[in-house]
Amino acid sequence: MVGAGGVGLSTMMGARVRGATKVIAVDVLASKLDKALELGLATHGVDATATDPVAAVLELTDGRGADYGFDAAGVNGTLEQVVAATRPGGTCVVIGRALGVVEVTLNTTMLLRQRVLTGTFGGSIRPRRHVPEFVELHMQGRIDLGGILDTRYTIEQAPQALDDLHHGRITRGVIVMEAPA
Repeated sequence: MVGAGGVGLSTMMGARVRGATKVIAVDVLASKLDKALELGLATHGVDATATDPVAAVLELTDGRGADYGFDAAGVNGTLEQVVAATRPGGTCVVIGRALGVVEVTLNTTMLLRQRVLTGTFGGSIRPRRHVPEFVELHMQGRIDLGGILDTRYTIEQAPQALDDLHHGRITRGVIVMEAPA
């Protein structure tokens, strides 16, 4: 998993609920890796500023590579890392890119070794079916939606919320509206 922000943490949460026993979080911010490990969503954290993430994933998987690789960072170079760290026969998922175009240069040999490259936007969910499932999982204590939330903002603080998100000062924030008196 490249990217341990709010989207990455949500993806890790889904992987754990679906039975993943080894989840490797890769990020450039130690605070985001710490959060993934603290919440038990990741079993391993890789600081991409200090370690080659592909080499680290290969080492943690005994040279095999990840069964599934997710790019939740969406910056130049991360998809290439995900593909290289995913095993032949594995699946690489590009998570929706709200910011638009990212240039990608892939070694086609990696894809020829039968990796599946696909994308998702909004988790590719069907809200009528999946939202009630998420609520049930939360009610059962199997997912902690509040755990990934670290900051609340008022509507007047919305510009600050966006700035904090852009500069990596928060993992996941929410803008709350006060109930009318």
